[in-house]
Amino acid sequence: MFFGKNLRYLRLNGGFTQDQIGDLVGKNFTTVQRWESGDTEPSLAITAILAAHFDVTIDDMVNKDIESVKADSFITNQDSFLTLKSALDRVYQDHGITDINQMSKSSYDALLEQANHCMNLYLQRLA
Repeated sequence: MFFGKNLRYLRLNGGFTQDQIGDLVGKNFTTVQRWESGDTEPSLAITAILAAHFDVTIDDMVNKDIESVKADSFITNQDSFLTLKSALDRVYQDHGITDINQMSKSSYDALLEQANHCMNLYLQRLA
């Protein structure tokens, strides 16, 4: 069970205090502290409120290590970004561009079209 670890991770990343989370569900900060440490667990109703608050599913809140999943997503997105950057660098190189301010209008339009194509491919990979 990952509930305590996930609650702490989501709370800190969201910039919330234990008091604020406690207020959200009608509990005090020591109760939230015990949930995060794994000493106790909240009811299903409170788990549902917290999951909705942090925009995750109850299943993810309880059964997945959200921090690891987010880290894996970051690595994938970072790899996608590097692929996009590499593609754009090739476009610049293909057009012999060293200074974008010295480009002709037609070269700029061609570059922009290729850059848009690269961006669309990047966005499709993220979806």
